[in-house]
Amino acid sequence: MKGVVSMQTSSVDEKMLFLFDCDGTLETGNPPGPVKLADLSFLITLGVRVVIVSESANCANLPFEHIVVPGNRLQALLNAKAKYPGLRCIYVSDNPGDDVNAQRAGCEYLHPSEFPSRFRVRQTRPTDVVKELSEERGKR
Repeated sequence: MKGVVSMQTSSVDEKMLFLFDCDGTLETGNPPGPVKLADLSFLITLGVRVVIVSESANCANLPFEHIVVPGNRLQALLNAKAKYPGLRCIYVSDNPGDDVNAQRAGCEYLHPSEFPSRFRVRQTRPTDVVKELSEERGKR
């Protein structure tokens, strides 16, 4: 079965950059967060840029791009934005103060508890995937 980003909740496209914290955000973090690795993989299949900006060892070996500046999350966000200019940037993190870091870096902030409902991957039949993606592309 393939997943589809729920188009009713938020449109996702290749003009987006998602930056992720690890602990408390991703399912592999300590503590585990609500965002599944399958969600990140599926975003990538849609052409979305996905970058982990956490220096946590709990996510260091994940098969996603990492942009890390030890001890300086704001600089990691800025470096990611500079690498992918012109993309809508969304930073997903549960750390206190990261909403401010996101704003300073020119990113939108999303608490991980909001991610599954706004950008969830749901199971569906492959024919539904093709139909829904075609409809969404037709709206652009």
